[in-house]
Amino acid sequence: MSSNIAASPAHGQSGPFVTHPALHLRDARDAHIVFEAVRLNVLPLITRRLTTVEREQVASGNVFVWEEAEHKQGGLERWTDGRRWSQSRMRGDYLFYEEKIEITPEEKDAKAARRYILHHILGQTL
Repeated sequence: MSSNIAASPAHGQSGPFVTHPALHLRDARDAHIVFEAVRLNVLPLITRRLTTVEREQVASGNVFVWEEAEHKQGGLERWTDGRRWSQSRMRGDYLFYEEKIEITPEEKDAKAARRYILHHILGQTL
C-alpha cells in the first residue's frame, strides 16, 4: 500500500468524508488491510449517505468503506454519490466500475448522426 494507514485526516466533527484519502490499493491484500483497519476502528466506516460536499471527495485514490445493510437496520442500502457508473465487472478479486461521463448535447447529436449514417451505409451494403 502506498500510504500511511495509521494517520487518517478523514475524521471530522460531522463524520468522516472518506475512509482514507490518497490511497492506492494494489491488490486484495491491501483491501483486506483497509477492511481490518475499519473493523478495528482505526479507520472510519461510512454509515450514512454522503453530503454534497462529501460527494465532491469521490475521486481516484480516495477510499470509501461502507457496509450494505437493510434500510430497517439503519445502514446504507446502496452506495449513492450522484454519479453515473457502469455495470460491475470482475477484475481479479475486485468488482470494477467505470464512471459514465456526461456528454454535451452537441456530442450527443454528433454521435446520433454518426449512428444514423453508419446504419444507412451498412443497410445499403447488405
